[in-house]
Amino acid sequence: MAKTSPVFVMVDSGNNEPKDKSTRQSLRPSRSIIFETSDEETDTKKLARDHLCVEYENNFDGPPPDGGVKAWTQALMAHFVVINTWGTINSFGIFQTFYRDFLSRSASEISWIGSMQVFFLFVVGVFTGRLTDAGYFRAVFASGSTLVVLGSLAASFSTQYWQLFLSQGLCMGLGMGGLFCPVIAVLSTYFSRRRNLAIGVAISGSATGGMIYPVIARQLLPMIGFSWTMRVMALIQLITLLIANFSMQSRIRPRRSGSVIEFSAFMEKPYLLFTIGMFFNFWGVYFAFY
Repeated sequence: MAKTSPVFVMVDSGNNEPKDKSTRQSLRPSRSIIFETSDEETDTKKLARDHLCVEYENNFDGPPPDGGVKAWTQALMAHFVVINTWGTINSFGIFQTFYRDFLSRSASEISWIGSMQVFFLFVVGVFTGRLTDAGYFRAVFASGSTLVVLGSLAASFSTQYWQLFLSQGLCMGLGMGGLFCPVIAVLSTYFSRRRNLAIGVAISGSATGGMIYPVIARQLLPMIGFSWTMRVMALIQLITLLIANFSMQSRIRPRRSGSVIEFSAFMEKPYLLFTIGMFFNFWGVYFAFY
């Protein structure tokens, strides 16, 4: 028979006491929650469980629903968002082919437009993620949606390389940075056991957008030209992102204090190694894109 040993988790309940009397009596400020764990249980499982106890108590509005109409609606709205971020990025190849003739520029120069979208999506996400933690999800989401739609509209009036670089590359890239990271962060708070499935539903929007936008471009470019093709795509972005803006709700409690980048996280060896690995991984991912 495996031996058991207690694991203590210190949690500060603050002013959010449960309504149930028996539960309230057992949960005191700076209390210790004791779990009986097997000696054979891995340290990783213990740390994960401890983290969840503290996370739900301090950061979120109760435990995740892990299903239901509202939770799955968030997953669908996140799918719409990814259609207009990674889905747009995945479909840039159709524009790269068109721009070579339209702008008389090399493929290397044109690829900078799409590359800037990816760059700003990740870099801006560092800051918009922190703003989401601080309680500004709604403002960040609305700003990102506006920039994406405006970028597409501005691109429809562009006739020169620098104009497309600023509109489709810079403006849309900044908007994507305000959409992707905050939305995935909010979605993950609605699920625990089914979190992988929910995030998979959201991320599959990259494939949906990668199918829809190239088909639209191939069909409409010969018929109505570049300008109106971009306006049709901007209309699709406006409708889907407007629905998402009204439907998505953050469950993250505002955290006003704290640094933008928590460097203490890099003291955890598994996280540090994962970060280094992903850094080198992304060096080679986007060669196929551009």
